[in-house]
Amino acid sequence: MSRNEEFFSAHPNLNHYRDGGMGGVGEDHSVVGMVPTHLLTGMPGNSTYHERVDHYRQALRSGEGYTDPIMVEFDPKSRLAMVGEGNHRLRAAVQEGVSHVPVRATRSRIESRDNWDQGGRPSPLDPGPSPWKGGMGEEYWPSDIHPKYLWPSEDVR
Repeated sequence: MSRNEEFFSAHPNLNHYRDGGMGGVGEDHSVVGMVPTHLLTGMPGNSTYHERVDHYRQALRSGEGYTDPIMVEFDPKSRLAMVGEGNHRLRAAVQEGVSHVPVRATRSRIESRDNWDQGGRPSPLDPGPSPWKGGMGEEYWPSDIHPKYLWPSEDVR
């Protein structure tokens, strides 16, 4: 059994994220997708505390798990992204060998500045042009974005 299969069998409350959907809602309407942890681990985020990471690792091992997806903030103008919420959960999942985690991406405004706290500068993403068009045909990004639009890869579902 793969580590991901172990993870989802131990956490049935997260099975609705498994195939990129949200329960009975199809993938096209969902804003939560499964993203490989290696795409997220290089992103800056808030600092983490060993005790809190250990708490989530224990929750994963015990089958309690966690129910909230990792939140990634994306600025369409600067094409920068960072982990906004879920830094402890992400680190715990990585340390437990989980290859994909549920992610919700939101449009945000991220300033490009030189002195970022903890974790360095936001990560540049190259998602290509937005598949949505606003008024007058200009590029538009909705407030909630399925991760498959930020990381156009077969690994993101």
